Amino acid sequence: MNKEKLVKVILVDACFIVELFWRFFYTDWTDYDLDTVLKPWLSTNIRLDLLLLENQVPFFLLEKVYNLASAPPQGHIHSFLELSIKCFDYYNTQELKPNFTVSHFTDLLRTFNLQPSNKLPERTYQNISRIQSATELLEAGVTFQVNHRSKCKLGLHFSRGCLRIPEIEIVDTTELLYLNMVALEQCHYPYSSYITDYISVMDFLVNTKNDVDILVQKKIVVNRLGDNDAVAKLFNSLLKNVTIVSTNSLYFDLHTGLDAFCRNWCANGKQL
Repeated sequence: MNKEKLVKVILVDACFIVELFWRFFYTDWTDYDLDTVLKPWLSTNIRLDLLLLENQVPFFLLEKVYNLASAPPQGHIHSFLELSIKCFDYYNTQELKPNFTVSHFTDLLRTFNLQPSNKLPERTYQNISRIQSATELLEAGVTFQVNHRSKCKLGLHFSRGCLRIPEIEIVDTTELLYLNMVALEQCHYPYSSYITDYISVMDFLVNTKNDVDILVQKKIVVNRLGDNDAVAKLFNSLLKNVTIVSTNSLYFDLHTGLDAFCRNWCANGKQL
């Protein structure tokens, strides 16, 4: 398309997003909205569509349109980032405050899933070659617990024979959202790919339905798909054609600890 048509498309999209977020934030709905965008299935699909990487409008552009279009109610106006966090609050499990910057909504989704930037682990260029599956670890004497201390899904921790993993809920949209976050990291965060690291570790832990059975029994995985085999296939498919150039240093330490624990178990006359 030519320049003029492209500008018009972006402007129309931006205006739709700004108005939608404004109405959602201030509960400022019309009768027409009740019959259209407020239908639960449509509202859910719209927000999901806004998170897909190929649909992104730059956040700075949305902010400019918002700042031009909005009239401050009673002398105060909330930032567009505040409106965005409210609109996607379902994914903001860490209850992050609007004190960060993002490039677009897929980036916002990734930020929701990260630890605060001042607490992100260092990176290492040592690759994790293998982590035993959940079934193998259980046979080696490793215990599994839900990590209730961490609101961040990335907070895996191994100590004294216990692997603690934050709860993860698997729903119909889980695969799509993780695929988009991994794709974003491949394009823009190849040297800080924390979401990709997490998926890689879960891919090691989950090879078969039996592995998912263990994690479901330990209440680490909440399976809304109803089929544990489908969850195994999900984790095994997320990293196809993905290049990993560095690793979360804490995950490399976790890999080292689990490997040493299993080697010690084997040295005492057992076999994996």
